[in-house]
Amino acid sequence: MPELTIGAKSDRTRFWGDNFHATLVEEGRYLWRCLCYVELNMVRCGVVSHPREWNGSAIGRSWEKRRRYRLLDVDRLCWRLARGDIEEVRRNLEAALADEIARAGAKREPIWTESLAVGSAGFVEKVKPMVLTRRETEVIEREEGVSVLEESPPPYGQKASPKSGANLEK
Repeated sequence: MPELTIGAKSDRTRFWGDNFHATLVEEGRYLWRCLCYVELNMVRCGVVSHPREWNGSAIGRSWEKRRRYRLLDVDRLCWRLARGDIEEVRRNLEAALADEIARAGAKREPIWTESLAVGSAGFVEKVKPMVLTRRETEVIEREEGVSVLEESPPPYGQKASPKSGANLEK
């Protein structure tokens, strides 16, 4: 396994560092797709060939049955995913990840990395006024039944500050 530095500037090793992006996600099938996408992060950056090889993955160790010090409310996650229990989620996740790796090779999907919100058109329209941004936003249907809320790009000649998001002169 290659040596990694979290937050390094090299594209090959940077997998969380300066790329953090929060996206509002509707529950149900949208949350399920997002969960699968996040689980494939270490596959996309070449650290592992399958998420189960990464200890921080959902099918790795992060969903252990212990309750103390657990970061994830698995009961609420099951409810939001409309699944009976965590074992059902794990089984379905294992199958979905195998399918995604075989079908698409864990490729990057801009709806998860560039959008402010992802879900049905009704959900995205509902959250649009709640999202604070300095730029104009637009609701776009990216694929059948999947709408996203996106910011307009910064004006030509300006770029966004990595710390504050404020536009700075070039």
